[in-house]
Amino acid sequence: MRNKYFGRKTLKNKRMKQRGIQTLKKKDSFANFIKLAKKYKLVQSGSKKQIAERLSALRGKYLSKTEKKLILPYLSNNVNKKLLLKD
Repeated sequence: MRNKYFGRKTLKNKRMKQRGIQTLKKKDSFANFIKLAKKYKLVQSGSKKQIAERLSALRGKYLSKTEKKLILPYLSNNVNKKLLLKD
């Protein structure tokens, strides 16, 4: 006999996988950079690269691992990248 919950679980898992894929695509959106700048009380104007540079220079020690991974591709200077990954 077929489990009555089996169909629901597979649909739920498929939906969750699809949502996960969508959120991965949007992780480095401009809105997330503005949220980070607001969180650490920095100026929110500028491009993603400029906000990432400000975050690493001023608040690099306080960033979480996920936040560091988010801004790392936008840092231009190798020294900044090394300092950010050092902690």
